[in-house]
Amino acid sequence: MIWRAISKLSGALVCAACVLSSLSCSPASEPGAAEAAYELRMSGKLSEARQLLVDALARDPNYAAGHYELARIMLHAALGDHPRKLDSLLVAAQQSIDRAVAHDSSSAIYPFFAGHVGFMRAYLAMNLGEADAAERVASSCDAFATALRLKPDYREARLHLVELYGLLPAEMGGDRSKAEAYMAELAEMDEVYGMKAQSVLGEVGVADWSALREQHPGNTEVLEELGKAYLWEGDLAAAGECFNEAVAIDSNEVILFLDLGRYHLIHMMEILMSEDQEGLQPHLAAAEAAMLRYLETEHPAPMKAYALRMLSKVKHGPGEKEERNRLKEEAKALDPYHSRATGSPGPVLFTPPGEIAHDHRYMMRPF
Repeated sequence: MIWRAISKLSGALVCAACVLSSLSCSPASEPGAAEAAYELRMSGKLSEARQLLVDALARDPNYAAGHYELARIMLHAALGDHPRKLDSLLVAAQQSIDRAVAHDSSSAIYPFFAGHVGFMRAYLAMNLGEADAAERVASSCDAFATALRLKPDYREARLHLVELYGLLPAEMGGDRSKAEAYMAELAEMDEVYGMKAQSVLGEVGVADWSALREQHPGNTEVLEELGKAYLWEGDLAAAGECFNEAVAIDSNEVILFLDLGRYHLIHMMEILMSEDQEGLQPHLAAAEAAMLRYLETEHPAPMKAYALRMLSKVKHGPGEKEERNRLKEEAKALDPYHSRATGSPGPVLFTPPGEIAHDHRYMMRPF
């Protein structure tokens, strides 16, 4: 039940986190430990990364960047380890990021990540009907608000608050008036993010994003939103054109084809659970093509492993069991802790140390 809950995460976790080691390290710490651990984790060596940080923190318990990177390791493991360990790993991630915040209260990076950990714990609690779900939501909101106080132009933090206050019911901490206030602030500071916020709270579709595209030609975030608006309307050709244009501008936008593959995979699973399986093959073929497009480019081991795991789900037909198992084994060899969740791991886990990422992903949407 726990794994089923986390596998339904929409878009899953989405957002930016990084390490300001020059601010958070005391003279006795190892300035390169967090960075070295990150590189190990991106190479699929999570256990080695964890041990490196445990040793560094034993020598310097005040090493904020080390606590932060250890928290990211725990969240990474939570997505890929045994489902029975999910809750304990999320608690460990919360404890580590709380220590990072305590040792360096000047960085917006740490509370921003704490907001994501808090949301994941809240989401799990809501699905399991636990009594402290609303308390966990409040903790997530407080963390994002802290990041916003430290970095007032942090659009992603403000947009996450729109989602939390605007989409959750009142008994879980939702507050429409707060969400609308944050939306108004976003609209004033950034037209694109104002539209994103509006799409959370109301109806925004192809016409709205098309109009914004005319005003912001070449903006990849607008192209992403327009392409996904086409997806919701079932216009796959138009969605693909938007995604291709975004990738031509910024190769990192190839993640959109992983989203497209997941779109077809979700429809494939819906058909498999129905009596009428007409239309299955087109979704299988389209999902495979989109995922292979994503895999044409280089990615960190955890993301490549995740994409291979998703590709294995497409290998559903007779005689494909051997290929399905081969893909799973290849994914496991790349990163034994790669995510098994349906929602793709967000940039919150992959932003290099020392950087504040601005790669926004919705927390409560599948794409």
